Amino acid sequence: MAFSRVLGILAASMIALSTVTNAMQFSQPEKLGAITSAFQIHLEGVFIHGATSNDGILSARSSESTKSYTKGIARWNDGDDALYCHYDSAVALFGSKDVSNTVPVNIETYTVNPPGEIFRINSDGGIAVYSIRFYHRTSHLTIFGRQVDGKWVKYVDSIELSKKYFGGRDSYTDIEGLVYQNVSVDGDTIVVPYFIRTNPDKNVGEFRFKWDDAAQWFSIEQIVY
Repeated sequence: MAFSRVLGILAASMIALSTVTNAMQFSQPEKLGAITSAFQIHLEGVFIHGATSNDGILSARSSESTKSYTKGIARWNDGDDALYCHYDSAVALFGSKDVSNTVPVNIETYTVNPPGEIFRINSDGGIAVYSIRFYHRTSHLTIFGRQVDGKWVKYVDSIELSKKYFGGRDSYTDIEGLVYQNVSVDGDTIVVPYFIRTNPDKNVGEFRFKWDDAAQWFSIEQIVY
C-alpha cells in the first residue's frame, strides 16, 4: 500500500510539473516604436515613431523636424510579425492590414513628448501580445493582441480597470488618481504595477494578468502592496 501511495504521489507530481511546463510562456516586452496625437493648441495630427512604413497625409502644421499626419496607415515589422495601425486624429485601429480585423486604441494625450510607447510581447503559444502606454498628466494602458486564429482582440484597458477596481479614480479624473506603469513579464503572466499620481516614486500595487489556456484569455489578479 505504501509503495502504491508513493507511485500515486509521484504520478500526481509529474502531472502538475507537466502542466506548469506546458503553460504558455511570454518573453519580456520589446519596444517597437511610439505613437501619439496631442491636443495642445500649437500641435496637430498624429505623430509616428520607429515605423517600418508610414503612408500618411501630412498635417498643416507638420515640419521637417516634427512630422505629423492627419490620417494614414503605419506598420511596424514585416510579414507575420507585422503590426498595422490605421490612424485618424485621436483614435487608431491596431491589428491587421484589413481594417475590419483591428481593435480601437485612444492615442490622444496632452503632449507629443513622451509619446505612447508600443511594446511587443512574444509567446511560445502562437499568440502575439502588444501594449501601448501613455503618461503625461493622464495615464492610459492598453494590452491587445492577435489570437491563434488570427483575430485581433483587446485584453486590457486601464480605464475599465480603474472603473472596476477604483470607482473610476485614475489620473484622467483625479489629481490623486492612479497611474499605470509599463508592463513586464513573469512566465505566463503580464505584470502591471501602479502608483498614485502625486507620489510617482512608490508603487502601491500591481495587476497580474495570467494566461488561461482553456479560456484563451487573461485572468486578473490585483495585489495591493
